Amino acid sequence: MRNKQQNMGSQQAVDSSNYLPRTVCMEIPRQVS
Repeated sequence: MRNKQQNMGSQQAVDSSNYLPRTVCMEIPRQVS
């Protein structure tokens, strides 16, 4: 049970860290063009 929560927490951290650069890469070209 505890291991599952830790795995989900680390997965969320990876998703959020991947999510930010992705949105930035999508937003900047939109503002520039």
